Amino acid sequence: MELYSNVRSFQVLQRDVATNTATALLKNGKTRILGVGGPYKIDNAHDVYVGDVWVLAGQSNMRGYGYFDDAICKKYPEPVHAFVSREVWTVVPSDEPIHRLAESPRAVHRQLPDPTVRDPGLANIRGYSLVPAFAHVYKRETGMPVGVIACAHGGTSIDQWLPSHDKDNSLYGAMVNKVWLAGGRIKGVLWYQGESDTPNGTDTIDPTYRTKMDKLLKAMERDFNLPLVVSAQISRTIATTYDATAKHALDEGWHAIRKTQAMFAEDQRHAVVPTITCPLDDFIHVSARGLADIGCWMALGAASILRSRQQVNATKKECGVYQDIGVGIFYPQDHKVMLVDRLVREGYQYMHHLLKIPIGFEIVTTDGSEDVHGFSIHRHTIVAPDGNFVGPSTIVDMIYSARIGADGCSVELMLTSKAYNEIRASLPGNQFQVHYGYGQNPHCNLISKMWGVPLGAARQFSNISIA
Repeated sequence: MELYSNVRSFQVLQRDVATNTATALLKNGKTRILGVGGPYKIDNAHDVYVGDVWVLAGQSNMRGYGYFDDAICKKYPEPVHAFVSREVWTVVPSDEPIHRLAESPRAVHRQLPDPTVRDPGLANIRGYSLVPAFAHVYKRETGMPVGVIACAHGGTSIDQWLPSHDKDNSLYGAMVNKVWLAGGRIKGVLWYQGESDTPNGTDTIDPTYRTKMDKLLKAMERDFNLPLVVSAQISRTIATTYDATAKHALDEGWHAIRKTQAMFAEDQRHAVVPTITCPLDDFIHVSARGLADIGCWMALGAASILRSRQQVNATKKECGVYQDIGVGIFYPQDHKVMLVDRLVREGYQYMHHLLKIPIGFEIVTTDGSEDVHGFSIHRHTIVAPDGNFVGPSTIVDMIYSARIGADGCSVELMLTSKAYNEIRASLPGNQFQVHYGYGQNPHCNLISKMWGVPLGAARQFSNISIA
């Protein structure tokens, strides 16, 4: 039996999943078993709860850089129990920032650049995060009070998060030590990072990003005793450039990072949440409304992992989060796409030409219309020895309209006659591929009808056949 000693006011004690309790060691040497919930008074500590504790890690979209929005703050008004940057447990009102990096005693948070370190008052204007919505929805879904440990830092790359035992000068070492100071046990990690590892238009994508993420996740498993991980797939950026080469590098880089992040959903302890439909507050930072949505989706992903562990046959994934959510990123990614001829009107020979893409669950658009955005067709020109097409591709204008199919579970891409004939002539083969959410700034609008979570970006379909 693990004991909590030196319990502090506003602390959230991580429950034991087997008993749904936590045990506190009192100053008189006796122990007290506490059930999920609260508030409890433990010796001189007050407003103590038992529930689930989550680490906040990543860069600025996890730290929270949305402009405070009164309507969003009122939608999720509950204060959050947090182990904050100055490394004390407290409650943070929904209209105040969770992270105040300028107050951190750790050297790493002063050494690495972050606008809220240079100007601490900025966090009072731009400091809204996904946490209030996450805590609200997670408690609604699981019944568990939530505590968070603030560890994120803006503008950080995966290299700056690699495992280290230096608790003062490394982000990872500081995170591990903060967890120990905050009570030593957590339920999981909320992770939002990757923007800093995309090309800036002059460099190329780091091919080792997946390897480095694997190393980070394995270290978390070791140091946090196999936690759950809920991560966000990076959203969008608006990089104003007139250089076609630079733009292509940006598009490829953002696509590569999103695609890599999608792969982590194969891990049964890891849920990946798409963010591609979220509004921005500037060229790269998600707005308060978007962050609130992401917080909700992360809570649904976390809750679905917990439910799946309670069900014998709930280990198979459908879409990047578990089947009871049924949204997100497809696994496997490559579904069969059908090239279809369809009569415009019975008795007439004029045909519509289209690609029909199965989604697998009911979808709607963010504005409720039938018009779908976010798909593109790419053409490869390099032929490998096995006859398949490889290497760089070019986006080809072939789609004049896109809509949700009559079944509500598919998308129909309407093709020009020339496009239809070119794709048909290329079959069988993979010269043409369909992408959803490609590039640095795609306009995507598909969401799950049941849950409202976006379809994941960076999906590609190369298995095209004739209906």
